[in-house]
Amino acid sequence: MLAELPLFDYWTTNYDNLLERAMTDTDQLYSRIVADAALETQVQVGSSKQLFKMHGSLNSAGNDWESPPVLTRSHFETYEADHPRFWAQLRAQFLTRSFLFLGLSFEDPNLNVLLRLARSLDRATPRAMHWAIMKQEGDPTKLKLQALRIADLRRAGIEVHLIDDYDAQDAILADIQTRTRNPNVFVAGSHLDADALSVAEQIATQLADDQQVALLSFGGEAAFAFSHAFKEALEPAEYRPERVRHYYRQGSEITLEERIGTAIFTDMELTEMRDYVIPKSRAMVVLGGGARTLEEAELARSQNVAVIPVASTGGAAHELWTAHRDNPGALNLPVESTSRRWRRLVVPGTQSVQAALQILRASMFE
Repeated sequence: MLAELPLFDYWTTNYDNLLERAMTDTDQLYSRIVADAALETQVQVGSSKQLFKMHGSLNSAGNDWESPPVLTRSHFETYEADHPRFWAQLRAQFLTRSFLFLGLSFEDPNLNVLLRLARSLDRATPRAMHWAIMKQEGDPTKLKLQALRIADLRRAGIEVHLIDDYDAQDAILADIQTRTRNPNVFVAGSHLDADALSVAEQIATQLADDQQVALLSFGGEAAFAFSHAFKEALEPAEYRPERVRHYYRQGSEITLEERIGTAIFTDMELTEMRDYVIPKSRAMVVLGGGARTLEEAELARSQNVAVIPVASTGGAAHELWTAHRDNPGALNLPVESTSRRWRRLVVPGTQSVQAALQILRASMFE
């Protein structure tokens, strides 16, 4: 999950090669900086993924040191003097970029290094925001100490989010992964009657006001109608073909009265194409549809994509809404089952249009 986040720089105090393996397994291009001397020539901030191993590293075989480790108390106390380039680079990035710290405990010597780094900066100097995710202590005595250390971190400009267990950290990272995707909306569905078609077109027309949004689909009647209304609502200067992308398997026949957006043909099988395209979205709008639409919605749900079933359009959309009537959170939606917005998705006409737009925007941008 970490390797796939759209980040440029990763700082780690670990000696192992887990991050390197994750980068390789997810086909990420990256460079490793494991020694102070390498910082003279290797660093290209903001141009590609870089892994900074500030406390040394094992070699790729894991049986010897590629760079000596920082292990002892004296190593930590003299880190700035012994690793001046690493320290200068970390200090510069701490000042200008936002960090998310994972895996730190309150007994960790790295915490003291972090606090020392923050205190080395002039209080009047503008600095980026930082966050840390840490496990909450259960022991009352440790809890008091934890509160003091949290206050220390906050004074240093680091906000702390406490979790009960590390499963919660995975959920947070999954949400970050979704929110950092491009603001794409996948349009799923099929045949729509006149009333459902009107609802789809109204949603698309108002969604066009969000200038960041782009549409993805696998084609079909619902997607074409939605895309046409979306395009018509855009000012000429706002429309770019890449803002509406329809994906097809090679050999598919397409009949369009008007060319809208970009048609992308692929040799991938249907399942592979779904696995590739749907996770590129932050949200999926479900309009009508049948069994195939339900399959696409289930994949989206499993990939942490917000699934908005516009139940008033019938078909799969109504089935999804009914199945999750009492638990919209299972569709990755930030609404309660009792909320008016969720309940109005099933009401025909303007009410379902406004409800869908409100939930869609909340899922993507709030």
